[in-house]
Amino acid sequence: MAKSARLTLMKNKSLSRLLTPLCAIMLPALLATAGNLHAQAFTGTFTFGGAGNVDSFAYNGTAIPGISVSPLTKNGVTTSSSSGNSRATGWPTGATNGSDVFTGSLDPTKYFEFTITAAPGKVINLPGLTFGIGRSGTGPRQWQWRSSVDGFAAPIPVGVLNASVAQDGGVITVPDSNSNWTGNEITTSGAAYENLSSVTFRVYVYNAEASSGTGGLAGPLTFSGTLADGGGVTTPTIFPAGTFTPFTTFLGTPSASQSVTVSGFNLTESILVAAPAGFEVSLDNSVFGPSVSLAQTSGEASGTVYARLAATAPEGAVSGNLVLSSAGATTENLGVAGTVQLPASLTAAGYTQDFTGFTSAASLPAGWSLQAAAQTYSAWETTTTGAKFNSETVNVFGYQHTGTTGVVQQVLTLRNDTSETITDMTVSYTGLVGRADQGRSPFYTVSVGGTEVPRLAFSTANGVDSTVETAVSGLSVAPGQTFQISWSSDGSEAGSPGSGSRRRIGIGSVSLTVGAAALAAPEFDVPAGTYFANQTVRVSNFSSYVAGTEVRFTTDGTAPGLESDLYNDATGITLVDGNGTVNLRAVAIDTATEEASLVTSAIYQFPLNVANLTALRASPTGSTIYRVTGQVTFTAGTSNRNTKFFQDNAAGIQIDDTAGTITTVYTAGDNVAGIIGRISTFRGQLQMVPVQDFGAPVSTGNAVTPIPRTIATLDNDVQSMLVVLQDVTFENAGQTFDGGGSTTPIADASTEDAFVNAFRNIFGDSNVTGATIPSGRIR
Repeated sequence: MAKSARLTLMKNKSLSRLLTPLCAIMLPALLATAGNLHAQAFTGTFTFGGAGNVDSFAYNGTAIPGISVSPLTKNGVTTSSSSGNSRATGWPTGATNGSDVFTGSLDPTKYFEFTITAAPGKVINLPGLTFGIGRSGTGPRQWQWRSSVDGFAAPIPVGVLNASVAQDGGVITVPDSNSNWTGNEITTSGAAYENLSSVTFRVYVYNAEASSGTGGLAGPLTFSGTLADGGGVTTPTIFPAGTFTPFTTFLGTPSASQSVTVSGFNLTESILVAAPAGFEVSLDNSVFGPSVSLAQTSGEASGTVYARLAATAPEGAVSGNLVLSSAGATTENLGVAGTVQLPASLTAAGYTQDFTGFTSAASLPAGWSLQAAAQTYSAWETTTTGAKFNSETVNVFGYQHTGTTGVVQQVLTLRNDTSETITDMTVSYTGLVGRADQGRSPFYTVSVGGTEVPRLAFSTANGVDSTVETAVSGLSVAPGQTFQISWSSDGSEAGSPGSGSRRRIGIGSVSLTVGAAALAAPEFDVPAGTYFANQTVRVSNFSSYVAGTEVRFTTDGTAPGLESDLYNDATGITLVDGNGTVNLRAVAIDTATEEASLVTSAIYQFPLNVANLTALRASPTGSTIYRVTGQVTFTAGTSNRNTKFFQDNAAGIQIDDTAGTITTVYTAGDNVAGIIGRISTFRGQLQMVPVQDFGAPVSTGNAVTPIPRTIATLDNDVQSMLVVLQDVTFENAGQTFDGGGSTTPIADASTEDAFVNAFRNIFGDSNVTGATIPSGRIR
């Protein structure tokens, strides 16, 4: 019986119970049949995230002792962007929109490939793949995996397929839709896939509808198999797996680390890893030094070795080799190289930067760096993912997130050139917002010297640019020492939740002033954030002010001064729920000298109350949270995206709840008060994305009378309301209604053109699905 990379028999529960007592007997027998007594299962994964738009994607999965993994390369095609995927254009054409008849063929010069290689004295057995594939609306329709085992001569059959795709002898065909299909598995078997020193896999993609259509791999690409003793090598051997890309850092600051896997076989002593001058190594990515030692047990050693530029590395280009040695083994050298740049200088006069002249990665001002998966640079106004530079209207260092860009850090590295130890400093910058019409709002958390300073946070939620400033104390930066200020933002569910486009976030003018502020800025005891009830904010450090000091504040975002409202510590500042976003700003003022502190700002997002759905539908879309204070009636819902429909006596609204925020179960006729969420449009349909559960109904069993309409009189006035269509005829009478999302053409006697509209069955879980399409005119 051919051996397989997976014991698929174990998926049968009854067989699993019968075979369990035999496992101790069967497993050694299976390994012995391959002649490998020390087989070890391995798994590795390429995870593309937001960085798949490259010609060569370095392996970024867990290091595998005894296995070297090449980059995944794109050959003969043009790389293209697709978040979380690896796609390209320029595939062979031959498909036609809506047809499953193809006229093109595979081009042997156009493919993706990667190679896994075993260490000397080791072999790879039964390598398999788990993968996804995807296309744009005009992209390729067919895929084939092939391997070096037969010189890439024949497609490899796929053992497990996504339910929506098909295969014929390893030729995979996908539907004609813009989508991704994941969960496909190739499980190899037979002698051809045993005892391999290396194996290369290629995926050929072809029959695109247009050469500009994108297609390729979707989601992570995982490979697996077993690594075993191959015999033939008895001398001590060191096997490094992986390479280092160039390191960069600023003088006096260690760089980010990178790692490789180091394995050893037939050893008599440990493996010593020695770093060249300017570099340092570690086994735990925490404690670094000039060398590390990998201990051997029974002749074998393996582990992950981390390397980085040291804080002591000199300015300029630094290079050398990590030297891997052990008694009797051939010494292995791993090249390392990097660049040490000068940091920005913080003098007694302070530091300012407005990003004038910043138009590319090469012109990023001295001391500034970007730590991000997507390292593309483009103008502020464009929607390209990645860093953003100046335009004709604004000087900025910004970033455009997607849902998969993760945490991005914009970092300023400074050297203390004041000749004195810095203990206090004032930090000021302008937070900038782009694409304010989008509903997802990333924000900055700011750290100074490695410590987060909440008062320096900035959010794009209110859609306006803001100056953020505060005094930072408790520092201890010696003369000549470097330190960093970092602005961190996040495009993921945590940073700007939900799917869809995000606002753009950026840093404008930055100013640093050395020394303690003569008058401390007010500190609020309620942090900035989103609230659904009145809040009373007090100045927590008010008691520290001497007599004659006042605190003045504004709630409209304007700068506070002597004419602004006077703070009373007994009552605090009451922020009223229901009035929308409040930008609270406060300043301390010495009334004798009129000296003022820095201004403290905090943005509190409250819902904006509207009386009914008519008022809601007239409101602007975006990040504003709306609360409908009047009662609305639940008319229908479906499990697809947890969609719900509510209406009152004049208007309706669709609820798009993919996150499952609403947990209360409603029945048609339930009245609810206080529905709350953000509104947006999708294909012309106004929808609300809830931010809280709407709660229990205030009444039940309320009647909703459908509004009579013909197709000709349908308009946005009844959008999302319960309507009865009159005088319509279905084109496909006698057939059955398809499931959720399907459409059936209908005609109306009051219109001149037949079949000008369609009935769409969005309620796939209703009794419409599968019902017979009626014939004749429906009145």
